[in-house]
Amino acid sequence: MIKIEDVLDLSNEEIEHRISEERRKFPKHAGINYLEQRIARFRTPEGNVFYYLARHNPSLFNEVLNQYSSYSGNTSRMSIIEVLRERYILEKLQGKIKHQR
Repeated sequence: MIKIEDVLDLSNEEIEHRISEERRKFPKHAGINYLEQRIARFRTPEGNVFYYLARHNPSLFNEVLNQYSSYSGNTSRMSIIEVLRERYILEKLQGKIKHQR
C-alpha cells in the first residue's frame, strides 16, 4: 500500500527536518490554537479533496492532477504537492504537541 509520505515524496529524515523547522517558527507564547489556525488555512474544499486523495487513493490523486488542465503542468502540480506537504507537517507537529501534553 502506498503511504502519503511516498505520494508527497517525504522521507523520515525530511519529515523530522521540516518539523524541527516549524518548531523554530512557532512563537514561544502561542498555544496550540496558533497551530490549528495555520492548519485551518489548508482546509478548503479543494484542499480537503486533494489531501484525502493523496492519503487514501494516490492513483486517483495522480489521475486528477494529470486529467485537469488547471492542475496539469509541473509548476501547478509541484505547488499543490508542496501545500499538501506543509499541511502534513503541521498536522504531524500538532499531533506531537498534543501527545506531549
